[in-house]
Amino acid sequence: MALFLKFLRDNLINISLIGIAAFSFNLIIMPDQPVLQYDYKRLFICTIILINCIILISSRSSRNYLIVNILQLHPITLTLLFLFFLFSFIANIFGLYPYRGITDYFYYIGLFLLIVSLSNSKPGKFQFEAYALISVLCYLSVFIGFTVTNLYGDGSSIWTILSYTNPRMLNQVQVWIIIPSIYVLLTTSKKKAYIPIVLNFSILFALSARGAFIAIVCGVILWGLLDKKNRNRILTITITCIVIGYLIKLLTLSPIPSFLFHGEFRDAILNIRTSDSGRLDLWLHALEMVSFWGHGGDAFVCNSLLNGRPHNSILLVLVNWGIIPALAYVFLILALLMSVVTKTSPRSRMFGVTLLSGIAYSLISGTLDSPFSLLLGCITLANYWNTLRTLNIDVKYAFPTHLIVIIIASLTLASIATKVNQRVSNGFYLDEAYIPEVYIPQFWYGNNCINTEMKIKTTLHSQGKKQ
Repeated sequence: MALFLKFLRDNLINISLIGIAAFSFNLIIMPDQPVLQYDYKRLFICTIILINCIILISSRSSRNYLIVNILQLHPITLTLLFLFFLFSFIANIFGLYPYRGITDYFYYIGLFLLIVSLSNSKPGKFQFEAYALISVLCYLSVFIGFTVTNLYGDGSSIWTILSYTNPRMLNQVQVWIIIPSIYVLLTTSKKKAYIPIVLNFSILFALSARGAFIAIVCGVILWGLLDKKNRNRILTITITCIVIGYLIKLLTLSPIPSFLFHGEFRDAILNIRTSDSGRLDLWLHALEMVSFWGHGGDAFVCNSLLNGRPHNSILLVLVNWGIIPALAYVFLILALLMSVVTKTSPRSRMFGVTLLSGIAYSLISGTLDSPFSLLLGCITLANYWNTLRTLNIDVKYAFPTHLIVIIIASLTLASIATKVNQRVSNGFYLDEAYIPEVYIPQFWYGNNCINTEMKIKTTLHSQGKKQ
């Protein structure tokens, strides 16, 4: 048993990436089963968290590493994290839905424990190969979806894809893997390393992923500004891949295939969205819900009339957990930016810039809410953390400190297991009685607020707007 747990601990990142790859080309769960397509991904990340909790409960060395890693953080970072989790706990205890709030809280505690534990693993060759595999499989999910609907349907659209219920959820995965893929090409100069980058840009164009594209390109520009030595190569590689990716999109995805099969261009050659996709209305709706102490976990999804998530990670923290956790979150982002700017290690810079790109995209999307995007974000943060410093792992902490970790890991395990069991034992709420007019994804794909009442009144509520 000890050897098995050690294997899991040492390979948790690899297991996570294999799972993401498998779900990124899923020919078993089809697009007409969106609930299962989304919820199985959430079950996967919950399983990874539960495995890590079991390891922490069972392994003294794993607990000691976690304690060392946390207590040797910079004092400012440690203080911000303490304030974030302390006031989030207060918001959940005294929030609108205390039971839901606490289970939500320990889910994020579990993610934090996972990040710290994963930072023990140095990113190796397999991880970058897995990124390439995920890129290819994501492309195949788009290519096959587009091709089948062109052959047998009315033509392709951004919604006619496999494996992901929403094209933005696929784009949220891409934001974590494009810059590391560019780094691989930068360090190896192998021609085949162009493939995942080109395919990713092709997907971005085909799915009209304006926000993800801007976040990634801004990240690349920042990376180039910081890395004077490789600046020209970074920018040249990126521009080359963007151009080739766009040509591949035209030839294999849209609009040329649609023209060949249907005799008309379903998409413009240069299709650029200029609308705000309703974001401004959604953000104003979220701002009306903000209170100083926060309303606790699930407050937004159970009271919003527009969407299950505000498509802005800062606003989500503001509504659910209040102003102090939101300020702590913002200052942690600023601390990350300062850290990335001052680092000289190429690998640290690369992972840091990737993190900043992902966070930037989270300001207009659910990047830090969707299952696989969140898991990849945790892996990226763990990788960045791993590159920062050498820990003094010879420090041994007394049993009371270990006991605190055991209690927290046990509560996390119990909370997540309860949340998962409730969903699975009710058949993912697929019974006809639970099918809503429109599915609103948040933690689960719809039916996130069974047996709850709306308790926050906004302008839209007073106008009687229906969800």
